[in-house]
Amino acid sequence: MVVDSTRMYFSIFPKFVGMHKMKLRLQLFTVCFAAYFIALDFGFDLRNLSLSNEVSWWFEGNPIILLSGFLAFFLQALIVYLLLFFNYSKRGLWVTLLFIALAFPFLIGIRYLIQEVLLMQLFGVRNYYFDITFANYLLDNLFFTFQYSLFSFFFFFHRNSMHTERQRVALELQHKKAELELLRSQVNPHVLFNNLNSIYSLVNSKSDKALTAIEHLSELLRFTLYEKREFIPFSDELLLIERYIALHQFRLDYPIQIAIKCAPNTSTLLIPPMSVLTLVENALKHGIYREASEVIIFSAKADVGLTISISNVTKSEIPHNQSIGVGLEHLQRRLQLLLPNRHTFTILRHGNRFEVTMNIN
Repeated sequence: MVVDSTRMYFSIFPKFVGMHKMKLRLQLFTVCFAAYFIALDFGFDLRNLSLSNEVSWWFEGNPIILLSGFLAFFLQALIVYLLLFFNYSKRGLWVTLLFIALAFPFLIGIRYLIQEVLLMQLFGVRNYYFDITFANYLLDNLFFTFQYSLFSFFFFFHRNSMHTERQRVALELQHKKAELELLRSQVNPHVLFNNLNSIYSLVNSKSDKALTAIEHLSELLRFTLYEKREFIPFSDELLLIERYIALHQFRLDYPIQIAIKCAPNTSTLLIPPMSVLTLVENALKHGIYREASEVIIFSAKADVGLTISISNVTKSEIPHNQSIGVGLEHLQRRLQLLLPNRHTFTILRHGNRFEVTMNIN
């Protein structure tokens, strides 16, 4: 199960990235370009670095020339945008810039074809004077082509940065989900299968406790297989804890000394499934609970959120630099993923008494 979860954890990201490519959004491009085109004519003249003086052209000039200019500049900007869209992620910035630079003569030719050839043939008008030299026409159009290509750069890199941020957030979410599944797959078998040997012994000795033990184990298995909620009521977790303690008791020939004190108003509060069970399992695994002086103390109260505390006596004094164990480390990580900034998890060592306190806001 752990191997399968790990394989899923490392294979989920290429599939996810392939399903979420940036879209062209040509309608949005057209609307934004129209606003950019109008702003340049009505607003700021980039060439003269001053307010535009072409307002009268919109009302007194030839609308055919105006519309043809919009069409020519739009096609230029669109081609630059398409070159960025289809080449930037595959070939990098410098190769894409080279493609765009090589395309400039073609972009200028588009405007010449629309405003100097087609307009003359269809309407008998043209945008430039008949006596304009090739050098002047080329220099003038290099500026305008660059001016409207800037829009394509702004539009593309703005959308690309937004897309990258969405990808980052989405991948982070998928990463958290995959890690949670991996952590849960490691916790559940550890909690459940530790009891199989004791149940086997009960069945082999034909003990009348065997059926009850199997029933408790089936409840834990059912919860493990079918419980997919990220949070469950604390009362549901308590039922699991009772069954787990009963299963553990079957392995012993003396009663477990454990004191459970839970305030009534805690039953409906939500917690990650099997989180408190992990604390109980850790106390039963590492604690001593044969005598009344070695009692495991388990308490839950609802002051600011839900506070759960469990303490147990260990065989010897625990060094403060000793590792807390894999189970508690996994629980801490699950809480960080599910409840960032909404929980505290503290561990205290008083001689040979080990205490864990978990608060969920």
